[in-house]
Order: sequence, then C-alpha cells, then structure tokens
Amino acid sequence: MTYQEKYTELFNKYQEATISLTKATDKISDINGFGDRQDVTDYYKAASKYHYAEQNFQKLLQYTVEAKVNPETKYVAREYMYEFIKIDQQKKGIPWGHDVITPKVKENDIKFILCEIGLTNDPQPKKMYPGTEYKFPVLNLEHGKECSDFLSKMIMGPEVEELELQKFREIKIIDEQQPIYVRIELDIR
Repeated sequence: MTYQEKYTELFNKYQEATISLTKATDKISDINGFGDRQDVTDYYKAASKYHYAEQNFQKLLQYTVEAKVNPETKYVAREYMYEFIKIDQQKKGIPWGHDVITPKVKENDIKFILCEIGLTNDPQPKKMYPGTEYKFPVLNLEHGKECSDFLSKMIMGPEVEELELQKFREIKIIDEQQPIYVRIELDIR
C-alpha cells in the first residue's frame, strides 16, 4: 500500500464517520429531554467513530506534510512492523501467542530476550548469529524514534520507561537527508 492509497482509505473512513455523526446529531437535535435512548446511543457511537477516524487521518496528514512524503512510496505503520516481527518469530518456533503482546521470559519456556532497537541510514542487513535483524523504512527521524519506542515497549513490555529506552536505542548519527530505517536486532531463546 502506498501513502496515497493509505490517504484515500483514511479519508474515506473519515468522510463516512463525518456523515454518520451529522445524521446522528440531527436525530438528537430536536428531542425533548433524552427522547429515544437508542438515538443517544447511536450518537455516542458515531461520535466515537468520528474522533477515531479523524485522529488517524490527521496523524497521516501531519506525517506527510512534515516529511514531504512522496505519495507513491510504500506506507509502513509501526503496528505493521510489530505484527511482522511477531509472526516471523512465531514461524521460527518462538512460543509467542497471538493473544500475548510481549513474549514472556518466565512463561512459554523463553529463557531470555535480547533486543536492540535503533535508527540507521544503512539499508543493508548485517549478518548476525543466532538472532534476527529487521529493518523498516520510516518517514523521518521523529517518526523513527516514535516507531522504535513503540517497538521497544511492545517487545520488551509496556513497563519500559523512557530512560530505559535510551539504553536500548542505538546511538548513531543519522543523516536526515538520506532514507532512515528502524533496525531491530532480536534474539529470543
């Protein structure tokens, strides 16, 4: 999926949510008191969908404007990165259940998790043994930091604090004029 296709998808959801919210607002605008409770419930649901769609659409717009994104480049979301890593690890025999966010060391017979996450301009994978390396393109340095923080918390657990994230994040000088990648070295045994 390209950024243009993602834009179209999010815009359509935003437009549908706007229409639903307008209709729901019209239904509750002329009621006396609370009127039909189902109309109020429908309004609440429509308002929630609208805010969610608007937030996702605005976030994409912010990224595309700040990073001056080429609409034809491939869209890669941080959630996609996480799911890709999780599915790949499952294929390698790591007992990381579909309903489990973070692989647990004491549960599932996992002895340890070694994870290093950082940003790089180098698209070439390093040959490492016995772990696995993943690289995903990001929009810009800020987007890369956001993705690396998200992946750190998802892989190592939500209790990872900002100071701990600095320990895990690779320290490198990143040329913002070159393509930037999130690089994850992961060894789960």
